Amino acid sequence: MRLLHSQRNEMGGAPNEIETLNFKPACLDCKAYRKILPRIYPDNNEFKYKLTISMQIIKRIKSDYRSILKAKIYRLFTRSLWIYLICMFVIASVLPLPGVNNLVSGLIYFISFLILVIIPGYHFSTVRLVKTLQFDADVEFSETGIVVRHRNKDVVETKGWEWISRIIITGGAVVLETRQYPGFMIFLSKERLEGEELGFFRRMSERVRSSYS
Repeated sequence: MRLLHSQRNEMGGAPNEIETLNFKPACLDCKAYRKILPRIYPDNNEFKYKLTISMQIIKRIKSDYRSILKAKIYRLFTRSLWIYLICMFVIASVLPLPGVNNLVSGLIYFISFLILVIIPGYHFSTVRLVKTLQFDADVEFSETGIVVRHRNKDVVETKGWEWISRIIITGGAVVLETRQYPGFMIFLSKERLEGEELGFFRRMSERVRSSYS
């Protein structure tokens, strides 16, 4: 956190930065901070005080087999699973298996579909994406945007928060869904996030949600 002591110039232009002091964000709500502030900056109409909080979070994001498969499974359970299940029950109502009712037929169809279609399809598509994406970068998150510094190529990308379509905070991770094809997602484990970092993503989640509501 930076506490900026600013004063307007005589022509009424932008304030000139006079002094910069460093404070920890945790001091915002503590009593000591509220006592120190008036002593450093006494009440004076000639001065304008500006309090700015800037947070930058840098995480390494790498698209390996595990991370891509994890994103596919997450999307399956949050979007596609119920569609497949309903379709299998519809098929079972039209073509029930002999000797069992429609419910059991639907479950058998669904399990067979997962084993014969979904699992092999997810495996081979994940292997293909690992070779295609080759994403390995240090990603810097801040209030103003997202900076992607690639490790495997000399490229730096600057993206706005419109690149993120949704931020979901689950029990164990912060999930950032991007608008990048093919369904690129970023998983950040809560165990590796500090309290202030988690609070940052909660704020940005509200901001992204409100911008597209």
